[in-house]
Parts: sequence; structure tokens; C-alpha cells
Amino acid sequence: MSEPKSADPFDPANLRLPEDFLAGDENKKSKRTKVRRYHNRPRYNCYVFPLTLLDAMIEHRARWTVLAVVVALHELWFTHPNHNNPVHFTTYNLRRFGLSRHQKYRALDFLETIGQVAVERRNGKNPMVTLKWEAVRK
Repeated sequence: MSEPKSADPFDPANLRLPEDFLAGDENKKSKRTKVRRYHNRPRYNCYVFPLTLLDAMIEHRARWTVLAVVVALHELWFTHPNHNNPVHFTTYNLRRFGLSRHQKYRALDFLETIGQVAVERRNGKNPMVTLKWEAVRK
């Protein structure tokens, strides 16, 4: 540390940082920690839904949360290597849409009411959702 330029502790000359500190060390690489975040990007760019599903949603005036749940369900089914149907539907799959578990359950109730999915509810666990517009595979 450099010596103070004057005896006055409030002198602005004493508060300046040394030049070698401001220049930095070119040999020293800054260490950044990586922050893990859930990506808000979709996993693929094209969603293909059957018209019967979309017509039923329009006819029954579905809210945007229902569409978000349908997109998440279809993406979960599509990205699985075996295209398993029913799918294990967690709230984590809805994180990028900003939906809560209560919104998830309301949207699943709506989809079940209009006959587009079958939901197997299990106490204390996430539901198993069968997509009726896709073939059933286990």
C-alpha cells in the first residue's frame, strides 16, 4: 500500500487508488463462477398440435395457462427418446412459463373436462398425464 500524500485523512489525493491496481494484471485471469439457470428458451422451434385439440380449446375458451400446459406436455412427450405416453408431469416443466402448481392443476382439470387428456392423480406425487392425441406407449 502506498504512503498517504498528506496528513489529512479526508484529502482526495489520499483516497485515489494506485495506478498499478487500476491497470490490473494481464496474466491473471478473472475467475467467474457459472450460475446455473433454467433456460427460458423452448427446446424446439415448431409445435404441431392436432386441430381437434386446438378447436376444443377455442370452443371452451381456454386461458393462456392451458395453452402453456399443452405446450409443456407436448414438449415433454416429444423430447423423451421413446415418446412415452403417459408422461410424468412435474411443476419443474412449467417453470419457464412461470406457472404455479395450482395453475398446473387447474389447467389439467380443464383439459380433462374437455376430454383431451386423462390424468392419474397420486396422493403427494406429481400426476401421470396421458395425451389422448398421441399413441399410448410405456
